[in-house]
Amino acid sequence: MNCEYFALLRHMEADNNAAERNHARGQADAYDAVISKPSSLHDLTPAGVEQAIATGEWLKEHGLSFTRHITSAYLRAMRTSRLLDILGARWEVEDRICEKDSGILNSMKPDEAAALLDESKQQRHSRDNYRYRVERGESFLDLDTRARPFFESLTDRSLVVCHGHVIRVVDRIIMGGKCSWDFGSYKDTRGDLSNGVLIEYKRSTSGWDRRLTVPCKDPHFGSWEEIDRPLYSNTALGALIEKVRTL
Repeated sequence: MNCEYFALLRHMEADNNAAERNHARGQADAYDAVISKPSSLHDLTPAGVEQAIATGEWLKEHGLSFTRHITSAYLRAMRTSRLLDILGARWEVEDRICEKDSGILNSMKPDEAAALLDESKQQRHSRDNYRYRVERGESFLDLDTRARPFFESLTDRSLVVCHGHVIRVVDRIIMGGKCSWDFGSYKDTRGDLSNGVLIEYKRSTSGWDRRLTVPCKDPHFGSWEEIDRPLYSNTALGALIEKVRTL
């Protein structure tokens, strides 16, 4: 990357996020409306609208400004970007940073999706998570392949409004340098990547530093931390081999 600083912002709460929460609380029909339309058309909930407005106000109050503004082409990301109401912004609408396509799972309720995945003899969705591609969908590796050239070409002080899985790939693999086997499972295993999370990256003398803040939940900045990109010694590589062998 040629830039010295850029930031990622996850879109605010959308229909699919609310459905996931309500389903976990026992609402049987939580996903009915969500699975009736493409993921690209999921819009913000009323709570998500409030979160976006609050985040835009927070950016102004804290003097965070950007010279380039880019949003995913999915409705929930574009709506978030518009509601930030950034003075003078000229938004680029970018398809390469749209959310990972879950294929046929997008039209299924969670229980149906889990049953389909459990039928797989190889259990690749859990044993080889990064490379697993559901029917008519994408793997994390596919997402990495389409998003990486975009992020590697970012110019300084870019704000990118996108999605949870896009941010996970950028944060862990592209910026974090993790091996795909250490990527983690479907659920986040590295900090809070909730709706509205802002992750800033700035170049340092040793590489890159990272700061995570959720302005719509807590107005206080997170702490800058150094990104430790792992390299594997012979011993560590041997341990990784044993980990993979026993999956």
